[in-house]
Amino acid sequence: MLADLRLEAGGGLRARKGVSDREAARLPTGSSRDPVVQYRARGGRTHDEIAFLEIERRDGMQKSGWRRVVVWADAAHTTALAVVETEAAEGTHAVYRIVDGYGAPLARVTRRQGGVLRMRRTSWLAETPDGTTLRAVKGGVFGWIMFWLFSPLWAALFAAALLGGDVWRMPVNTIWRRNGAPVLHFTSAESTWQDFAVRADWADGRLAVALVALQHTHLPWRDRL
Repeated sequence: MLADLRLEAGGGLRARKGVSDREAARLPTGSSRDPVVQYRARGGRTHDEIAFLEIERRDGMQKSGWRRVVVWADAAHTTALAVVETEAAEGTHAVYRIVDGYGAPLARVTRRQGGVLRMRRTSWLAETPDGTTLRAVKGGVFGWIMFWLFSPLWAALFAAALLGGDVWRMPVNTIWRRNGAPVLHFTSAESTWQDFAVRADWADGRLAVALVALQHTHLPWRDRL
């Protein structure tokens, strides 16, 4: 059954963008070239592909909140685990509807974009059919304090990033919490991978994977606060 996607606390998820021909040559045999989500079980050393992402593109998508993502259980795209649809996307506010492969609701997610002038961090709220809510805010307080302290160097850091340098940047650390307890932790983002730590058991991991897929479409380098 599709609902048997179980995740254990102490495991890890990571999302990878689609890869080029040159990058594909360095992948393990049998790996998908499409965007994927991989899972590492608690105590494990390797990640296995558990979901394959079909991300619908629209002009200006990165400048708006509009998203549509199908999370497939197989590389052939025959069995859907979840679908992320945009219910509303206006300005700094977006609402997403996440359903399972049969169309049953998994969550309604509200995202509020942060902004420099408002001194507000990007926040997420996921509401599930059983009344459970998950909340997340981008970046920790200490990380943002350090970010602003280095503001005089932003121009130099941006130039270094354009030249391919591995430089310090705005915080991406995001912790999803349920009743105050962490359940999913977005820990780091590289040019290809985005890493998440599973902080609690998920008897039905489809929502966790869908949240990872949704955050994956908001690339941190182009994302604002």
